[in-house]
Amino acid sequence: MKKIGIITYHAAYNYGSALQAYATQKVVEEITNQPVQIINYRPREQKRVYSLYRTMHGPRIYMEDLSLLPLHNKRKKRKLRFESFFSMYMNLSKKVDSYEKFKDFYNDYDVIISGSDQIWNKHSLELENVAWEEMYPYLLKDYMGKKISYASSIGNMSEEELEKIIQYIEQFHSVSCREATSADRIARITSKKPIPVLDPTFLLEKEQWTSLLDLKTVDDKYILFYGLGGIGYLSRVLKILNPYCKQNGLKLKIVMPYAFLPFQGENVIFCTDAGPIEFLNLIKNAKIVITNSYHGTILSVNFHKDIYSICGNSGSEFRKTELLKKIGLEDRIINKPSDFCNCLNSIINYEIVENCISGLRKKSKKYLEDAIKRK
Repeated sequence: MKKIGIITYHAAYNYGSALQAYATQKVVEEITNQPVQIINYRPREQKRVYSLYRTMHGPRIYMEDLSLLPLHNKRKKRKLRFESFFSMYMNLSKKVDSYEKFKDFYNDYDVIISGSDQIWNKHSLELENVAWEEMYPYLLKDYMGKKISYASSIGNMSEEELEKIIQYIEQFHSVSCREATSADRIARITSKKPIPVLDPTFLLEKEQWTSLLDLKTVDDKYILFYGLGGIGYLSRVLKILNPYCKQNGLKLKIVMPYAFLPFQGENVIFCTDAGPIEFLNLIKNAKIVITNSYHGTILSVNFHKDIYSICGNSGSEFRKTELLKKIGLEDRIINKPSDFCNCLNSIINYEIVENCISGLRKKSKKYLEDAIKRK
């Protein structure tokens, strides 16, 4: 029996990161019919960037965090719910916080799967402000066993930046990327021929998510807004969505880890204490989901929700737009929150969407199975 490990951003206080790691574990266990271990690599930088009061990003960010003091207990509860999710639902190795400690035991594994998430992107939160060496664990530098990447993302790194990691990607036995754009870029500058695969959260169907995490169905009429941004962005969102919800007898539930505005009325509910399971429950039961998040978008699609994905002009938005176009949901792409009200007449035919996703899901699982079992 091969000992299989997974290394990814499993322990970020980020819904997408935690859920994609869990999904990868479950799917690999399903494929191999054996326990799979997530390597519990928790770099010090990751702890800093997800701290409750961030001091490393300058005074403006720190002051925004201080504005969340009224929500301190809820934010602390959110953190505890993430830690509970890690310990209860992930099969973790011993904890390490550096590449040197990781090297002490990584050759105990016969196979290590690197991915998913932006683990090969120097501009991800974990890697932006640290030395390139901090990416070595995700690149499996010096590891002697079988190296497999699953849906690893390079984000929007420059060609010059990619040159710094080419030699390590060349050493992988099998390479796949979360975006076709990333696969094409790697294919042009290496001898590898990466294939695009689905994010791991898509590899579990909504019924599996519901069963595995015991998600609940509740009779509650609300729009869910999940977004990353500060107080200014939240203010613009409220200006559009709060009147719409009041006119239509809906609550507005908001998940924004870094923004809060008090005195918005009884129908506005800040779900600041939501952990990964509570977050999935919010998506599962929402009438409409509006989000500027990649994982917020794809999890909503997976749960067949009435989804509107805000995709601005930043260089990383291709992660969402590429997928939505591939599955026929380009009409659910909006440029800003105020565009939501102009797009309310369309209805998603999820039978067509699911047929498309089903084919991509089978292809993605087949890649993983072949990569693991190939001698």
